[in-house]
Amino acid sequence: MAAQTDRSDHGAEGGHGGVRRLFHCLWLLLLLPLSVVGATGTTAEEPVPPPGNGVVKQLSEAALEARIADMGDPAGLGKEEKKILAQLQSALKLLKQAGRDSQASAHYKEVIDRAGDVLGDLRTRLGRLQSVQTVRPNVEAVLDLDTLEQRLDQAQAESKVLEGKLADLESQITNEQKRPEQIGGEISAIKQELNGVDRDLARLAREGATDPLASARRIELMATQKALGSRLNRLQLERLSSSPRLERMRLQADLYREQIKQLDGRIQRLQALISDKRKRQAEQALEEAEQARREALNKHPLIKAAAGINAELGDRLGQLTSQLDQAVRDRQRSAEALESIERKLERARQQLDVLRFDDAFGTMLRRYQQSLPDRRRLQKRLDQTRQKMSEVRLKQFQVDDRRQQLLDRLAGYVSDARERPPGLSDAEWAGLEAELTKLDRDRLDLLNRLQETYGRLEKILSDLESEQQRQLARVEAYNDLLDRNLIWIPSTKPIDWQQLAEIRAHLSRLLAPERLRQVLDGSLSALRAERLKAASLLLLVLLMLALRPRIRRGMEAMVERVGNVSRDRFSLTLEALFGTLILAMPWVVLLAGLGEILKSEPPPIGEGLGKGLLYLALYFSLIQTIRWLFVRHGLAEVHFRWPAALVVPVRRHMAWFVAYSVLVGAMTILVHMEDDPLLRDNVGRIVSMAWLAGLWLLSHLLLNPWSGIGVTARPRFRDAVFCWRFVVYLAVMVLFLLLIVLEIEGYRYTVFRLVIVLVDTLWVALLVLLFYNLAVRWLLVAERRMALVRAREKRQALIEARATKEAADAAGESIHEVPELEEINLSTISGQTRRLLRLAAGLLMIAALFPIWSQLTPLVTWMDEIVLWQHTVSVGTKEQLVPVSLWDLALNLLLLVLMVAAARNLPGLLEIAILEPLKMGRGSRYAISKLVSYLIYTVGTVLAFRVMGIGWGDIQWLVAAMGVGLGFGLQEIFANLVSGLIILFERPIRIGDTVTIGEVSGTVSRMRMRATTITDWDNKELIIPNKAFVTDPLINWTLSDPITRIVIPVGIAYGSDTALAHRVMMDVVRSHPDVMEEPRPTVFFTAFGDSALEFEVRVFVSERLKRMPLTHDIHMALDRALAEAGIEIPFPQRDLHLRSVDPDIDLGNGRGSGGRETE
Repeated sequence: MAAQTDRSDHGAEGGHGGVRRLFHCLWLLLLLPLSVVGATGTTAEEPVPPPGNGVVKQLSEAALEARIADMGDPAGLGKEEKKILAQLQSALKLLKQAGRDSQASAHYKEVIDRAGDVLGDLRTRLGRLQSVQTVRPNVEAVLDLDTLEQRLDQAQAESKVLEGKLADLESQITNEQKRPEQIGGEISAIKQELNGVDRDLARLAREGATDPLASARRIELMATQKALGSRLNRLQLERLSSSPRLERMRLQADLYREQIKQLDGRIQRLQALISDKRKRQAEQALEEAEQARREALNKHPLIKAAAGINAELGDRLGQLTSQLDQAVRDRQRSAEALESIERKLERARQQLDVLRFDDAFGTMLRRYQQSLPDRRRLQKRLDQTRQKMSEVRLKQFQVDDRRQQLLDRLAGYVSDARERPPGLSDAEWAGLEAELTKLDRDRLDLLNRLQETYGRLEKILSDLESEQQRQLARVEAYNDLLDRNLIWIPSTKPIDWQQLAEIRAHLSRLLAPERLRQVLDGSLSALRAERLKAASLLLLVLLMLALRPRIRRGMEAMVERVGNVSRDRFSLTLEALFGTLILAMPWVVLLAGLGEILKSEPPPIGEGLGKGLLYLALYFSLIQTIRWLFVRHGLAEVHFRWPAALVVPVRRHMAWFVAYSVLVGAMTILVHMEDDPLLRDNVGRIVSMAWLAGLWLLSHLLLNPWSGIGVTARPRFRDAVFCWRFVVYLAVMVLFLLLIVLEIEGYRYTVFRLVIVLVDTLWVALLVLLFYNLAVRWLLVAERRMALVRAREKRQALIEARATKEAADAAGESIHEVPELEEINLSTISGQTRRLLRLAAGLLMIAALFPIWSQLTPLVTWMDEIVLWQHTVSVGTKEQLVPVSLWDLALNLLLLVLMVAAARNLPGLLEIAILEPLKMGRGSRYAISKLVSYLIYTVGTVLAFRVMGIGWGDIQWLVAAMGVGLGFGLQEIFANLVSGLIILFERPIRIGDTVTIGEVSGTVSRMRMRATTITDWDNKELIIPNKAFVTDPLINWTLSDPITRIVIPVGIAYGSDTALAHRVMMDVVRSHPDVMEEPRPTVFFTAFGDSALEFEVRVFVSERLKRMPLTHDIHMALDRALAEAGIEIPFPQRDLHLRSVDPDIDLGNGRGSGGRETE
C-alpha cells in the first residue's frame, strides 16, 4: 500500500505538542534504546528472510501483507504463531509509518528547494496589494440600497473568513517557533532508540537463531530501524525547513492582514454609503409624511389622524436611522479598540520574554496597565448594549404586528374597523376611503422600512455585543498578564538623598493652607449641589450614633443571660453581632456616603477625594469592626468567652491605631488628588511607609511573646507555645520590614499588591473567625440544652426502670440495660463537632485565601502544567483526551482527607443539628449516622476516581472479577454485610427491641455491619449474623406495638354449668388491673374435649414483662373462683379393659377378670 503525504498530520503535530511529548514518553518506555545505524541504509527492497528459513528475501509492505495473509485466520493459530503474527503486523505498521515519513521528508525538501520562489512570489503579491490605491473612484455610489447591503454582507463575510485564517496561521506560527527545540529532543530520543535496535540485531546475529519466532523478531527490529531512520530524516529536514516555512507563514499572515485592512476600508465606505442612502430615504419619507399631514389639516378628521400616524412613523424612522449610524460607529470604535488591545497584549508578551527584570520596563508596563480601559465601564457598556438589543427586539415585534394587521386589512382578510361618518354621501365616503387607503399603503411602506432598519440595528448591536465581550476578555487577560509580572518588577527608582530633599518641598506644597482650603471648598460645593443626599447621609449617621447608648445597655444586660442554661439563647449572640456592626459602622457609612457623592465630580475631587474616601471606608470598616468586637461586654468578652489577656490588649491598642489610620488615610487621599506624578510617587512612598510602620508597631505590641496578647505568666524559652508565638512574631515583623525595604527600593506596585492581599487576608481571617466562634457558640448552647433535656429524660427513665425492674423480678427474668455506647454521648458529640468546625473553618480559610494569594505565586500554574497521564472522556459523539496533572493529584489527596474527616466527625453534628430536634429514637439516630457515613465514603471514593480519570468503564471488569472471586471466597461475609445494609434501610429491628429468631429470644443490644448482638433473659450475649434476620423468620415483639396477647386454656368437667363458668372466668380477667380494656378480654367455649369442656381465656397485656406475672395471677384466680362456684376442673381419664387376669389376684372390687376399673 502506497503511503501518502499527510501535511495536515504535520500541522497537527505542531498544534498538539503536549500530546506528542506524552506519546514519545510512552514510546521510550515501551521500546529499548536504538542506534542510528541503518537510518538511511535500509532500502525499500532490502532482502529479508521469511520467518521459516532464516533467509531474508524482501522487507516491503507487499511481502509482509502476503506473509500475514498466508498465516490464515488468527483464531486457528497456536500461541507461538499468534506471537509471530503480532510481530509481523507490528512490522507492517512500522513500514507504513516509514512511508509516510518519507513522503513528509520529500515535502520538506521541496519546501527548502522552492523557498526562494515561494517567498519571492508572496512578497510580490504583498507589494502589489499594498500598492493598490486606498481611495478608488466610488463606482458603488450609484448602486441601490439593497445591492449595497448585499455587498456589505459579502465583504464582512470575507473579512470574517480571513480573520479566522489569520488566527489559525498565527497559532501555527507560535507552534512553529517552538518546534526546533522540540525536534532536538525528539532526535536525541530517536538516536537512543536506534542504538537499542542495533544492539538487538547484533545480539540476534550472534545467537544465530533461525526459528520462525526469531526471524519474525528480526523482521520487526529491521522495520523499526527503517521507521526510526525515516522519522529521523523527516525531523532533520523539518528543522532545516523551519526558517523558510516560518517566513512563508509570516508573509502569508501579512498578506491576510493587508487583505483584511483593505476589506475594512471597503466596509467603512459601504457603511457610509448605506448610512447616507438610508438617511436620505428616511428624510424623504419624513418629508412626504409631513407633507401629507399638512395637506390633511383641512380635511376630514380620519384623514388627519391617519396622516398624523404616518408622520409619527416617519419621525421614528429618522430617529432609528440615527441610532443605526451611532451603533455602526460604536462597533467600529470597539473593533479598533479591540485590535489595539490585542496588539498591545502581543507586544507585552514579546517584551516580557526579553526585558523581564529591567527597571525601565516596569515603569512602561505600569503605564500600559494605567492606559487600559476600566473593566467596570466595559461591563457597563456591554450591559447597556444588551439592554438596547432587548428593546430593539421588542419594538421589532410590535412593528411586525402592526405591519401584519395592516397587510390583512389591505388584503381584505379582516373587515375594516372604520365606521362611515354620518352625513356623508356615497361619493364622499368613496373618496374618503380612497385617501385613507393611500395613507395605509404609505404607512405599510414606512412599517416595512422600520422593520428592515430594526433588523439591521439588531444585527449591528449583536456584532457590537460580540466585539465588547471580546474586548472585555482581552482587557482582563492583559490586566492579568501585567499583574502577574508587574509584581516582581521595580516600578520606580529607589529613594536617594536627592528624593529626600524633594519630599520636604512636596510635603510643604501638599499641606499648604490654600491647597487644603481649595479641597474643602470644592467638597462643600459638591455637597451643596447634592443637598438631599448629603442630608439623608447625615441623618443616617446621627441615627446610628443615637442608637449607640441603647445598644451598649442591651449588650450589658445580656451578661447575666449568657451562660444561664435556662435563659441562654443563640439569638442573643446574633443580636450582639448586629449591635456590634451598628456600633462600628457610623463613621464608615459617613466616609462611604461622602465618597459616593463626590466621586461623580470632576478631578481632582471626583478621582482623588471621592474614590479615596470609598477605599478608606473599606479599610476603616475592617479596623472598626475589630475594635468594637473587643469592646467591653461585647462579643469577644461575653459571648465568645475569650480570655481577658487577649481582649484587654487588643481593646487598648486598637484605640490609638484607629486614629493613626484616619490620619494616614487622609494623607493618602491628599496625595492621590495631585496631578504631579513625581509628588505622588515621592510623598506616596513616605505615607505608605508610615502606615506600614504603624502596622509594625501594632503587631509588635500585640504579638510579641513576652508581653503580647494571651501572655499571663513569665515565658519559658523551652515551652512549645512560646516557640510558636516567637516564630509567628518574627515572621510578621520581618514581613512588614520587608515591605518597607521594598518601598524604599522602588517596588511600589509590589507593595501595593501585597498590602491589598494583606487587607483581604485580614478580612477573610476576621470573617472565618466570626463564623467559627458563632458556630462554637451555637454548639455550646445546643449542648447545654441537650444536657438539660437528657438529664430530665434520665430522671424519667430511672423512674420507669425502677417499675420495670419490679415487674421483671416478679416475672423471674433478667433485665438487660442497653449500653450507652450506641448513643453518642455529649463529650463525643462536642469533640466531633468541634473538630468538624475547625476543619470547615480551615478549609473555608484556604478556599478564600487561595484566589487572593495565587496571583503572587506561579506554584498552582506550575503544578497544573505537570501532566501525569491522560484519560479519554466522551463528549457527545466525540472522544477527548483530558490530562491529569499534579494539581489534580493534590486535589484528590485533599478530597480523600476531607472524606475521612467528614465521615468520622459528621455524626456529632447530625446529632445536635438535625436528629435531636426531630426527637428521633436512639436506634433511628444510630442508623442514620451510619448510613450518612457510608454515603460520604461512597461519594468521596467516586469523586476521587473521577478526578483521577478512572471511570466505571475502566474498572468494571476488575470489579466483576473481584466480585466473582470474593463472592465464592467470602460469600457468607458479604451476605452478612449486605444484610446489615438492608437492616439499616428497612429497620426491621432496632436497638432495644425484643425479638425472637429461631430458638433465641432477647433484647437487641448492639448492631454492626456483619452481626447483631442479642442479650437473652439469662443475660447472655448472643452474636447473630445479619443474614439470619433477613432470611429466617423473625418476631419483633416491640417493632410497632408492645401490646401482646395471652391465651390461657381452661377445662371444666362434663355436666358443669357452662354459662356460670363463662361468667366466672370473665369476672376474673376483668378484675385484674394488668388486663387491658382495649383490646377487650374474651372467653370462648372452644371444644368438647376427651375429658373436659374446653374454654380459652384471651387477654391483652401492655408490656412483655407483664406476661408471666399476669399468667400466674389469672391461673391462681381462675382456680380459686371456679372452686368457689363448685365447678370442677377435671383431670384426664382412661378406661382399662383386662382380657385375662389371674383369679388369685385380688382386684379390690369383688369382680373377676374382665372387670372395669377407672383410673
